[in-house]
Amino acid sequence: MNAFDGFSSVNLFGEKSQKVSLRRGLDLVWGEFSLDSPVEYTFQTSGDACELAFVLSGTIYNSLPEVSFEVAVPSGYAAVWNPPKMKGVHGCFPEENICFVCVSIQRKFLREILSGEHYAKSRKIQSLLRKSRGDVLCHLVPMNTAMMAAVRDILFCPYEAEIGRIYQEGKSLELISHTMGSILSECGQTVGPPEKDKDSQIRFARRILLENMVSPPSLEELADGVGLSVSSLTRGFRVNYGASVFEYLRNVRLEKAQSFLSEGKMNVTEVAYALGFSSPAHLTRIFTARYDITPGEYRRSFRK
Repeated sequence: MNAFDGFSSVNLFGEKSQKVSLRRGLDLVWGEFSLDSPVEYTFQTSGDACELAFVLSGTIYNSLPEVSFEVAVPSGYAAVWNPPKMKGVHGCFPEENICFVCVSIQRKFLREILSGEHYAKSRKIQSLLRKSRGDVLCHLVPMNTAMMAAVRDILFCPYEAEIGRIYQEGKSLELISHTMGSILSECGQTVGPPEKDKDSQIRFARRILLENMVSPPSLEELADGVGLSVSSLTRGFRVNYGASVFEYLRNVRLEKAQSFLSEGKMNVTEVAYALGFSSPAHLTRIFTARYDITPGEYRRSFRK
């Protein structure tokens, strides 16, 4: 039997979602919809796969009644879990705009990808590589801007047929890399640590900030993560980027908001939470102050 035979990933929402096998051991499920009333969807896990579910909008809940496991994945988060072989239930709340992507990867395939020493040091990643024997390991990871961009690329794939499948496979592997990198960062590990000179440390801090735009570290955490004092980090940002750390982050968020609103695929609320603003009102206030037009008006100007 081929190493990947018998692999069967989960189709989360039946006819509401789409599923494609990208290669043996790697499946993709995605969907964009809303429900008029509560509906629960049952599924059967294979026990041989890890599931990486990315929720761009809405909330998706999952449960495995046999082991009393429940998790809710809110907008802007990814859930990484390795369910054992058993029946489960997925659902979402009615009248929410559900927008999600799920990458199902056979555990043996994942072990082949994550064979480096960086991954061997991470207990969370190693727990995903081991076969689940009844216990359920689930990690909730805040989605960074790169993850959100890859999810959007999958949902709005610009190609069809085989070219589209190749495109979605590349984006699925990109999501795996971003997710595993995020888990490593949580453990204080980095892939390719920065050189020990101040400019490279400032650039590395900028990278961390942009990769965690939705849920950024505090100034102290960011400084510690790159080996600088808070004052050195702040001065370095002003010299290199002409703004303080969080002024720079706010400017990038506003530029991203412009881009998302001009595409017209997300409303103001979705853009606000996708980019880490505390509320749609917060986005409206600073967007209007910067561009002298509300986000809603800006979005509508591209729909005429």
